[in-house]
Amino acid sequence: MAITPRNVYSFPTKAEGQKTDVKKIGAKDYNGFVKILGTLERIPCPYCGNDTLTMNKNDYWICSHCECPIYGPSLPENAQGGEAAAISNINSMIERGDYQSAVTEYDKLIKDHGTAAHWYRYGMLYVEYSNAEVSAIKYDRKGFMEENSEHREKAGALLSKAKLLLYKALRVCQNSFDQEVADPQTAFIYVMASTKLGDPRGIKKGLAILMNMKSDMLIEYGGMMLSVTLADHNNVILHADKILTQDLFSVNALYYMAWALFKKGKANDAMKILKGMSIFIHTPSMDGLVKEIEAQRLF
Repeated sequence: MAITPRNVYSFPTKAEGQKTDVKKIGAKDYNGFVKILGTLERIPCPYCGNDTLTMNKNDYWICSHCECPIYGPSLPENAQGGEAAAISNINSMIERGDYQSAVTEYDKLIKDHGTAAHWYRYGMLYVEYSNAEVSAIKYDRKGFMEENSEHREKAGALLSKAKLLLYKALRVCQNSFDQEVADPQTAFIYVMASTKLGDPRGIKKGLAILMNMKSDMLIEYGGMMLSVTLADHNNVILHADKILTQDLFSVNALYYMAWALFKKGKANDAMKILKGMSIFIHTPSMDGLVKEIEAQRLF
């Protein structure tokens, strides 16, 4: 039996048919889940190279960094192959802020490993590159700030490239659908690429395909992504709560719980969850949400 937050921290379970009251949910309801992060196994994501936390290697889980779906049984016990080494090298480049080298190397990698998940990750790498350029914009520069204009233009071009790569991921998924060889991972990538493109119709299409496959985690997570895209904050909370309390568990569900609470005006609760998570893991999404909350507090 997998160790769950409920087993360790006696988190109160819901009776059959009992509904979650989103109006009463706060950070205190998820302290047990934040604490459990320190006990989870860390495994490098095969697509982005970042350590991701998992509770159950015998099923799907979601990378806490790039949100690619990872199927535990398909991972070698010790990933020492050429692809793993290349991904690790690319991740080191990103950590140094050398995004240009990272995208160049990923472009080489994807020629040999052009799965839908790889194309999705490649697109998200360009999103990160674009965000880095936006972060380089400074309004306290002296002079006419030409450098800011350069960063802004480059960020826009990189984001356009990212969208093209995400559409490529969707086309690879569609080819699998047409050939009737799609697996849950492919359908989930269709959901995630559509999410990043802000396309609820695409998310619904991917979810419809996922519904015919046995993967409660990916289905529930996909439903959460649809709610995020539609800015349906109450349903984001309900999906996240279900992921956390029904033995599915995803670190990212805690992040989206914090995001939805913040959007509902509960910034303090959101920050408590994020600060608890930051003891064990850091992601660009978490850092971005913390900055957004802190910026709001200034006004």
